[in-house]
Amino acid sequence: MEEHEAHPDTQGEVDLLILDYLVCTAINAFICTQQRGEQGQAQGQSAGWLLWTANNLTPSLAQPETVSRDMTLKLKIIDLINICCRNASHGTSDIEVDSVTLECGAGSSSTRTRRGSTLNPNGGRSQYDASNKQALLCQSLCAIAPSFLSLCTVADDLIGETDWTDIAAQLMLKAAIGKHQICDGSSMNIFNEQMEQIPEFMRRSSKWKQVSDKYNEYIHPPPGISMLTHIETTLRQSHLNRLGDAIIDFLSILMKKLCPPILLQLEKGKLRGLSRKETRDLLCKAGLR
Repeated sequence: MEEHEAHPDTQGEVDLLILDYLVCTAINAFICTQQRGEQGQAQGQSAGWLLWTANNLTPSLAQPETVSRDMTLKLKIIDLINICCRNASHGTSDIEVDSVTLECGAGSSSTRTRRGSTLNPNGGRSQYDASNKQALLCQSLCAIAPSFLSLCTVADDLIGETDWTDIAAQLMLKAAIGKHQICDGSSMNIFNEQMEQIPEFMRRSSKWKQVSDKYNEYIHPPPGISMLTHIETTLRQSHLNRLGDAIIDFLSILMKKLCPPILLQLEKGKLRGLSRKETRDLLCKAGLR
């Protein structure tokens, strides 16, 4: 059997071809599994394995100086998915990929403990575990927003204001509520502190002020209502509980605007931006023909 090897001068490009295909496959498998809900659970293990493989190969295959904007966006999407999955490991989720889950908010206390909860007659250890779990959940919630904003910053011209503003504000709100819950009634100025993470160019968005003002109202209870009761009521808002779905839809739309995996383009005989002859020449030089 004839062996094909990449030319040493193009090894980096070939590595990126492989990584691009793997990353796109992992992202699409994850999104499809989420969108199909229970019907997609059988594919959850495959999606989880693809994400694990992409994460492990990225450091060795992606050199910063050779990564395109398109590939940068795909890697940022993988990063966001990873953070959301870590968040799920500290909470619970209604959006699952086998043992990997996507959760974008802390629900009520009963929701947070419905899976894997145990009863401890002494109570002490359970209280410690619950407190520690809540702290980890809050920490990972606070990490989702910067990752999402970083993605939006690079994809600025590919997304509309409506696509990202509502999701960003909800992420800030969830993180602020999480911090409030573990800080024993600290000031809800935390929400304003979270909002400071928004890049300046995003703050100038006409849609942003409208959305941020709307969510700012959620953290100020009406007269006579305790903050705890108000927070629990806020978290039961149906649209807030669908934040995970909103992020999946956002990623799905964004992926459609990015380039298809380069290996698939090459398989079809024409790489975007090149003629068919130029594509054939590239295949030969890369050792793929």
